Amino acid sequence: GYQTNGANGGGLVYFLIKGNLLGTGTINANGGDAVASLGKDAAGGGGGGGTIFLNVLGQLNSNISINAKGGNGGSQLIGLVNEAEGPGGGGGGGAVFLSKSSSLTINVSGGKNGSTNSSATTEFIPNGATSGASGFIDFSATLPVSMIDFSAESINHSIIVRWSTASETNNNYFQLEKSPDGLLFEPMATLSGSGSSSILYSYTVLDTTPFSGINYYRLKQADFDGRTRFYGPIVCRFSDRKNSFHMIGIAPLPFIDEILLEFSSDDRQLLEVSIVDISGRSILHEQIISHLGFNKVYFNNLSEVPSGIYFLKIHTVEELLTTIRLIK
Repeated sequence: GYQTNGANGGGLVYFLIKGNLLGTGTINANGGDAVASLGKDAAGGGGGGGTIFLNVLGQLNSNISINAKGGNGGSQLIGLVNEAEGPGGGGGGGAVFLSKSSSLTINVSGGKNGSTNSSATTEFIPNGATSGASGFIDFSATLPVSMIDFSAESINHSIIVRWSTASETNNNYFQLEKSPDGLLFEPMATLSGSGSSSILYSYTVLDTTPFSGINYYRLKQADFDGRTRFYGPIVCRFSDRKNSFHMIGIAPLPFIDEILLEFSSDDRQLLEVSIVDISGRSILHEQIISHLGFNKVYFNNLSEVPSGIYFLKIHTVEELLTTIRLIK
């Protein structure tokens, strides 16, 4: 026989409802039950209960049942071999967050542990596995901002950044932050929030001095009580050059032992390509000559490069054309 895998978790269920949540029914984010092991190997554990978030601005109907239960652990069913690696434990109960108190039927119980018929472990109750712990319920879990869009687009000589909210609670302000590398962000604009609202609000910031190449944007949201949260980052490529270099793509990401760089060029030019780590130490430095039109360049022998975050930079003699964040 063979061991069995642990079961899947319950996942995430999120509702944002402007009106009432009425009627009857069930909302489930239960963990899966593990399959029994029909032999001498161990059984998998039950999946953990998922997370359910109900942000309802109106009434919560009491006839709706909510379940985020942990799954049951798998049992070990031994035939002729008197051996035991043990059954699977029960999955832990999940979490349920409600925007207001309600009499809904909610179950966040943990799953039951599996069992074994092996005489070697029956004296150690519960046979090498335990049931999952119960989850928890929060009746005051309103998100301060329900973000439905956060995007950036290059237009003419600028980048326009937009975001929209479906609802806001105790929201003081937004601060848009900007970075050339996705690591160090600096504030670039602050916009007042809408306080507490349940209608759609849209916000726009025009970046008239974007970096050449990739621009990273991150949104900081602050409550009136001083608590802050971040959204993003998002990425937008920008090129204000009438020349030449137009980035197409880089793959694979994350990379393993080689990188493929694809770009187009309107003329033949000398380019310097370098890869550096987050401390600025050079990992690779090569010169290439682009030709007119589509270009494809491979960088090999990167298998010995340690896992981490790196930056690929492309220069001409005069300027930096683009910076791309890499992951290995």
